[in-house]
Amino acid sequence: NPTPELESKLGLAEVRMGKVSQGLHHLWRAVANEPQKEPNHDRLISVLVALNRLPEAAEAAERKLELVAPAPRHYVRAAAIHARLGQWERAGRLLQAALERFPEAGELRSALAGVRAEPDQTKEPTGPSGEAIGRTAAQSAESV
Repeated sequence: NPTPELESKLGLAEVRMGKVSQGLHHLWRAVANEPQKEPNHDRLISVLVALNRLPEAAEAAERKLELVAPAPRHYVRAAAIHARLGQWERAGRLLQAALERFPEAGELRSALAGVRAEPDQTKEPTGPSGEAIGRTAAQSAESV
């Protein structure tokens, strides 16, 4: 039996080869078998975003917040996925909770300001500089 890390990498390779169902099975199993390992979560979330399976990606991103010691960027990524789903209130609540935990994190303040100020809530939120707060999710998806 492969280690969870190897299983996660195997799942990613299978998805790249077009074996999506089999690959996702391995990715989910790797996270379940080693839930504290951040790279396993990252691979799963990136694949789900790349496959445009955003509800599952949002679920996986929130699960990561519960199981791995989160950093501000993890909250930004989860919020960006919710924003892409049009779940602006959820995105704002996640960022607000993150700010309470990480009050000095400027990236969280910028992302929250972007969510609150976005007049067109059909597009991805942007920070005050106009940069998409979901770039982390998008960049991860591009690497799949």
